[in-house]
Amino acid sequence: MLPPERLSALSEVNSSPAGNGRKACSKNSTPMDQAFFSRINFKDGNFFDLQSVLITMHPYATTAAAPDPDPDPDPVGTGNHANQKSILLFFYFFCVIAVFWTLKPLRTSSVVKAFGPDYYPLVKQGLVLLIPFVLVGYSVLVCRLDRLRLVFSITAGFVGMNIVMWTLFQTHPGNLLKMAFFYYIDTYITIMAVLFWTYLNDTFNTEEAKRHYGFIGAGGLVGGIFGSLISGWAGNMLGDNIILASTAFLLPIFPIVASLERYRSSPVIKGICPQGTRTASEVFLEGVGTVFHSRYLLGIVAIVGLYEIVSMIVDYQFTAALAESFASRHEMAAFQGKVFLTAQLLSLAVQVFITPWILRRFGVTTGLLFLPIVLITGSAAFLLVPALATITFAISAETSMSYSINQTSKEILYLPLDAVSKYTGKAFIDMFVLRAAKTIGAGILLTYTLFLKHHGVPASALTFVGIAALAVWIYVVLETTTHSTQIFKGPIPSPETPLPKPGNLSVVGAFSPMKAPALMPVREKAFSA
Repeated sequence: MLPPERLSALSEVNSSPAGNGRKACSKNSTPMDQAFFSRINFKDGNFFDLQSVLITMHPYATTAAAPDPDPDPDPVGTGNHANQKSILLFFYFFCVIAVFWTLKPLRTSSVVKAFGPDYYPLVKQGLVLLIPFVLVGYSVLVCRLDRLRLVFSITAGFVGMNIVMWTLFQTHPGNLLKMAFFYYIDTYITIMAVLFWTYLNDTFNTEEAKRHYGFIGAGGLVGGIFGSLISGWAGNMLGDNIILASTAFLLPIFPIVASLERYRSSPVIKGICPQGTRTASEVFLEGVGTVFHSRYLLGIVAIVGLYEIVSMIVDYQFTAALAESFASRHEMAAFQGKVFLTAQLLSLAVQVFITPWILRRFGVTTGLLFLPIVLITGSAAFLLVPALATITFAISAETSMSYSINQTSKEILYLPLDAVSKYTGKAFIDMFVLRAAKTIGAGILLTYTLFLKHHGVPASALTFVGIAALAVWIYVVLETTTHSTQIFKGPIPSPETPLPKPGNLSVVGAFSPMKAPALMPVREKAFSA
């Protein structure tokens, strides 16, 4: 928390009339405050522009007040620098997702053949027990390594693990190894996806995100299609060797990230606790505590959790409708393949053509509302006409939009967060909360299939549960993006611009009325276009 005299200086500036921040500084302000306030603009009277506060809290912002020796000639991402970064990040995401979709069929089939389809849902939930250990390990790396070494170390670790897994499948291909491989692939996509989006959010600002996240996200969709084609066409021929072959997608990540680092003007700082003032476990616990003490982050928790629950319900309803409609499992698999391939292609089209336009024209709130509104429409249609066609529409909408406009819009919510929230709070949400929500969804389904179904409760009960969750989801989106956050008025400057650090100011605290009250401005539309 800021010292009382610093809060007093901030209070006087926050209540000053329109004008330059430097002139508004009071006698209580320090030289660092003078430099800090000089970067804050006052517009339309008492509206406080938080853009400088947010950029100051950038995880790798410099602590010196000296001017940027190499100012970014493309501060809002409209020129060549942002375009070149977007292309590199497109291929970065492509590589991450291509590995997963290349190995996912082998991961699933290995477990199903080893333990049977009835035990498959239980095996899937076992990852929840591993996530706390994964989170602690990830926190250790985040605490100790700078962003470049963090990406290099984790990527190199998975390259090595792919080779180890391939070797073990050649020598000890038992059921225990197959289960370990299942959890390894889930751990891979959990960590690599969190790492990619965190690195991306540390590369662009909000205005750049609205322009470029649609294109960058398309890289993952193309990677998914490409990986699926490899596993489908070459899986039988390669066998377990596909594990080794998939490693080729990880190798380009090293030169891609090295090239991205050349576009940064801010110095590389070693981790988020470089001076030994906090241990990795303290950073991890601080990240978890940050989530539960911030209404803003709790809103993101609810958005992530409700999506996973609704997704599991829709997926179960789709699978049940398929089982009733097709007698042969081969016919069922063929229909599923057509549906999901169509959904992936539709997702790519949405990401490339619709997502950027929606974000620029209507803002992030509309982007976040797209999926729940379409799903509530599909669920209502399935409730009125419980047929394969209506639930196919719902599952296609869920698949095509969850990895396109919904994912992109959700990631933009993390942009204004401070270092702990961005690197450990986000990891907690995307790793633990996501898996915990899947467990809750599985519990709902098991309760229905094992108990309620045998007592005459109709399948429509699950639809009502899904619609109720979707209604709460819509409310949370509106509450989080409109009432629980602060506004950035005008374009936000590049996160690479070095600024002084004003004490212990926390952006997350600014989102809550119980923290940093001097930084609470008149509320405006958050995340508007």
